[in-house]
Amino acid sequence: RYFVLSTDRAIDRNRPCFLCFSGQEAGIMSYYIFILFHFSTISQWRNTGIRRLRTMNYKTVEINENRSEKIHYPENGFPVIRMQNALDDFFNGEIGYHWHSEFQFGLLLKGELDYCVFRNPISKLHRSLQAGDGFFINSKVLHGYRQTKTGSEIFLFGIPVSFFSSLSFGNAYQKIVLPILHSSVFGAFFPAKEEKNFPILRLFREFHTLDA
Repeated sequence: RYFVLSTDRAIDRNRPCFLCFSGQEAGIMSYYIFILFHFSTISQWRNTGIRRLRTMNYKTVEINENRSEKIHYPENGFPVIRMQNALDDFFNGEIGYHWHSEFQFGLLLKGELDYCVFRNPISKLHRSLQAGDGFFINSKVLHGYRQTKTGSEIFLFGIPVSFFSSLSFGNAYQKIVLPILHSSVFGAFFPAKEEKNFPILRLFREFHTLDA
């Protein structure tokens, strides 16, 4: 079963809720996300490097006035941002609310997180993540998180939506990317304890260990 952030349009178009899809809709969305990640060709990113954010001073996420994150891509490299955050490096172990146009994927390496996603300023959804859990956040979705266990670490990577519009990906942009981008789905969580999530979590782990 896949727990997906979505909007219950039959009740209120602006009121988000957790939907637990167990049928064809869940299968299609999970397939989209899995294929989207797999299309990214992990081996091509082997030299992109991880930006590790560890220091004695508190770190912050660089955001603009509209709370969009300032993304810094590697020069002359693949247009993919990869980073590993130690939450102890951030004030109160928290990453403030922000959004970005990129698709974002993540894997909790250590500890526990309280992950929050917003639909609007008065509607937010919380999900507790354990070590080994993964997630996907759709483009332009406001989100943030804080550690509920000291020493938590998270691996993140973002992919620009436009990256998949290249002719080298064939019709993937129309058939996979656009359905996700224009859907009401905010994101998806992949609990490590659920067998159906094993394949995509294995890809996340492989991507994390490319530099090891």
